[in-house]
Amino acid sequence: VSDSNYVNYRPRWAPNGRHLLYDATEDIGMANIYDIGSQTNRLIIPSMAAIRALDWSPDGRSIVFLQNAADGFDIWRLAVTGGEPLKITTNGAFSMTRNASLSWSPDGRLIAFNPILDGEGVILTIPAAGGEPDRIDLGVEKGTIGYISWSTEGSTIDFNFRTLGNWDIW
Repeated sequence: VSDSNYVNYRPRWAPNGRHLLYDATEDIGMANIYDIGSQTNRLIIPSMAAIRALDWSPDGRSIVFLQNAADGFDIWRLAVTGGEPLKITTNGAFSMTRNASLSWSPDGRLIAFNPILDGEGVILTIPAAGGEPDRIDLGVEKGTIGYISWSTEGSTIDFNFRTLGNWDIW
């Protein structure tokens, strides 16, 4: 599937099950879509800025990704057919860890992501069209939040959480 010249991360299946999205060499910031039928890769994000996470829209027409900016990471949306990416974070970039994750809600309205705010791992949601993020009250002590995902019906967000060196699923 991937080119062995790069370190490849975070494979994500398309909703149609016929394509695989992944980023190649996260510190360079390239992302590819692999077509299962033709067994070909297509470079979708050719930039040279670090990418930390990727996800498909529920209809498979767009992707979102976290990409490094001068002052941190921003969330961008890009049509799978190409074109110019649209920045959907409007209030400045966020600090992220290598455990950065984002997940598009099943109804397509929200994107959840896990920045570091005031030294604390949190989960925020932001409208897929852009706007102000909302913080989700996790009800857990301070720690590191890893990968996140929405439940299939969109009522909950699952995540892994680390305190005292142990990773647990919440």
